[in-house]
Amino acid sequence: MIVAAILGSTITLLITAVIDYFKEMYRSKLERDKLVFQRKTDAAEKAMSWYQESVDCLMMMQTACSDMGATFNPITWTKLMQSADQAKQLYKETSLRLNPLYLYFDFRKIEEKYQIFASAQFINYTMV
Repeated sequence: MIVAAILGSTITLLITAVIDYFKEMYRSKLERDKLVFQRKTDAAEKAMSWYQESVDCLMMMQTACSDMGATFNPITWTKLMQSADQAKQLYKETSLRLNPLYLYFDFRKIEEKYQIFASAQFINYTMV
């Protein structure tokens, strides 16, 4: 009787330990997936923020250039210089804000579809 009680308790403890082990594995997987999702979201938010700032800077630069025309205007010149400074700052932040995007997302299919590498080479060739 005592042996059966000890054996029953041991089996119960063993089954409980196995169930707890699998529960902990499942929880850690959920936590890891949550962390990866959060990091992907953060990377996408940083990249989109950088992109929006770049678009705003480009629009300000285009406006300043079109306003320049044939006459010199100190206000437009100031706007152009501010946009150039902002573009310089955005260029410095590029790797910090865009590289995490490449860590979590695969852009090979997009690059192949739109031939981005060949386009960049053509642009570099025409700029020289």
